[in-house]
Amino acid sequence: MTISSRAVVLILLVILIYGCSSVFSMMLFKKHVYVKNHILPNVEMKLHCASRDDNLGDHLVPYGQDWSWTFYVKPLSTLYWCNLEWVNPSTRGLMTASFHAYDAGHPLKDVNDCDNCVWWAFADGLYHQSRGDKPIKLKYEWVVHGN
Repeated sequence: MTISSRAVVLILLVILIYGCSSVFSMMLFKKHVYVKNHILPNVEMKLHCASRDDNLGDHLVPYGQDWSWTFYVKPLSTLYWCNLEWVNPSTRGLMTASFHAYDAGHPLKDVNDCDNCVWWAFADGLYHQSRGDKPIKLKYEWVVHGN
């Protein structure tokens, strides 16, 4: 195969990946993201997530519950980012974190190595679990505003 033939095959493959809407390809790239509130009892967290195409809005998540969404990945372009905040009951300080919940533009990042991507909010920071059989990892510490 010549270089130009390889280039044509590569271009056709990229078009197929981006343009194919078959059920098979949709299932292959289907993802679920969960953001769980395990901060402190009686502490509610405010979550806002969005992508370039979808604004998922503000959500108040009570302790012990989660908020989730499902989407189909466009390889190398799907990016969901979130802002999370809560008020520390002992200091009354606002605690925040901004993070990429899923980033197909960086396929080697462990936050993308999942079909069910789980983010855990604890009092000391935001943790990620890429697969159910893997341990959770601290990814972001809270930014403290006030106090």
